[in-house]
Order: sequence, then structure tokens, then C-alpha cells
Amino acid sequence: DKQRKKAKKEEKESVAGEEEEDGANELQRTVFVRNVPLEATEKDLKALMYRFGTMKFCRLVMDKNTGRHKGSAFVQFVDADAAQAACQAGGAFTGGDDWEKIQEKQDKRRQQMVFVKGALQEEFKETLQMGGRHLFVAMAVDRSKAQNINNQDKEKLDRRNLYLAKEGLILQDSPQAKDCPPNDLQKRLRDWQDKKEKLSNTNFSINRTRLSVRNVSKQMSEQDMKEIFTKAGKVKEEGDGEAKVLQARLVLDKEKIDPETGKGASKGYGFVEFAEHRHALAALRKLNNCAKTARMHNGNKRLMIDFALEDARKVRERRLKLQKMERIKLQRAERRKEEAGA
Repeated sequence: DKQRKKAKKEEKESVAGEEEEDGANELQRTVFVRNVPLEATEKDLKALMYRFGTMKFCRLVMDKNTGRHKGSAFVQFVDADAAQAACQAGGAFTGGDDWEKIQEKQDKRRQQMVFVKGALQEEFKETLQMGGRHLFVAMAVDRSKAQNINNQDKEKLDRRNLYLAKEGLILQDSPQAKDCPPNDLQKRLRDWQDKKEKLSNTNFSINRTRLSVRNVSKQMSEQDMKEIFTKAGKVKEEGDGEAKVLQARLVLDKEKIDPETGKGASKGYGFVEFAEHRHALAALRKLNNCAKTARMHNGNKRLMIDFALEDARKVRERRLKLQKMERIKLQRAERRKEEAGA
């Protein structure tokens, strides 16, 4: 009996060891790809990665809330050498100093350089790119290590939320540009150039919950805008309630008074603030350049939406102003209390 138990134990340990070895072998053949263009498909990525060798699978990482991919993917090759070649072309990162330097270089390039196709091709002519974007490729790691790397990246490398800079961006070479009005494309290009210039200043960051909304019809009211964005912000998730819009504000022209309302006329743009980032992201992706929304709610004008920029200097000024007002309020309350006691 003891011998049989010992034999069974050794057999289990052997099977566990083989499974662990198989898992390690799979990781040696699997890479993680970042910065994949949102318009790219698995077929597009597979065609690009095929140059390194035969693949077992190519899977984009999907966002269950939006139904779209997150800009990242896993690719498993048949041969480990192919995975190493892909990493070499994609500038492999490990979560340590090497990856930090690569990410900082990418951020600096995004903020300062002019995003023209020729410049991108010149800079990354010996590396891996798709749709004018450099793909960062690393050897896949186990789940716990991946979570640690992800947390470090978010905390240390993108405190300004620059990864959201291109959300809502549509330029002439984008697939969404096919049915986008030419005048809108010109406006979007000007807005993008202005945005890049501001983001080159480290005082500017991107607000994760506040959307900038442009090309708004003069007839749309703040209440209309709030209702439209509240509905569009709902995500398909079990148990998820209605999206909460904290504020929907149109920028008004104080010199042009609307005779019907007695208020300043709309300048055609405004801001929508959500309570949660996921609702803001869902609303942006549903309403940006949406022909149906333009037809039904916006006088056939397509909304231009992206995440709003935030100037740290102005935020600090507002905070100091509020603190000053609060102190004045307390001082007045104390004086009234003293006068009542006298």
C-alpha cells in the first residue's frame, strides 16, 4: 500500500511538473503587443506578425464594456525564436528601467513631434509599426507579474493620461474618415494640432471623466446634451446602472444674446462631465462622428468629441480661489455669531 501511494504521489508530481514545463514553454513562444491602432483587426495584426514565423493564435484583448479591443494583443508562435524576433523588432519591455525608458521616449515623441507619416516612417523604419504607430512587443508573463507591470505603468509613466490623447481622433488616413464630411476633417486636423501643442507643455493633462464636445448645433440645449450623453454613456454590463452625468455645459457668447432665452448664444461647443471614466469612454465612442445622432439631435452636424484637456495652473488657481471663498465664508459666520452674542 505504501509503495502504491508513493507511486501515485510521484505520478502526480510528474504530471504537475510536465504541466508547469508546458506552461513555461508556451510563455516562451507568446508575446504581448501594445499600442495597436483601435481600427486594426486580428486579421491585420496577424498579417503583420506573420513575417516572424508561423503563429498558433493571434488574439486582441477585448473590452467587455465597449465591445472593442483595448489596443493590445497576445500572439503565440509555433517557434520560440519567432517570438524573440518579434520582441527585438518591437522594442521589448520588461517592466523595469528598459521599458520605462522606451515608454518615456514614446511619450516625448507623442508630445513634441509633428505626426506626419514620413517622419514616423523615418524614425521607425527598422522597427515594427502599424497605421503610423510603433508597436511595443514583449514576452508574455504570468498573470500576477502582468498585473504588477500594468499597475507600475499606470502610476509611474502616464500620470497625465496621455494614452487617451487619440480617443476620438479621425484624420484623413483613418478608416472612419470615409464618410466624414471634408469640412469636419479640416476642423479635426486643426483641433489635433492644437491639442498636440498644448500637450507638449507638461502643465497640461487629460481629464478621464470630462469630454470636450464640438460642432454642436445652435439649437441644442444643455438639457438636450445631458440627456443624449446620459443615454450613450450606459455600458452593457450586468448590474450596471444608468450613466451619471455630473454636468453638461455649453460655452455661451456673452456679446450675442439669444432673444428667446435672454442668455448668450451658444458658441457651438461645450463640456460633459461624467462620474465614471468608463461611461465617458462609452459615450465618446458611440456619439463621435455619429451620423444618426447628427440627423436626430444636432441639425445634421456630426459631434466632434474627445477627452478634455486640463491645465494644472488653472486647476490650482480654482482650488486656491475656492479655499479663499471658504475662509471668507467662515469669517463672516464667526462675525455674525459674535454680533448675535453681543
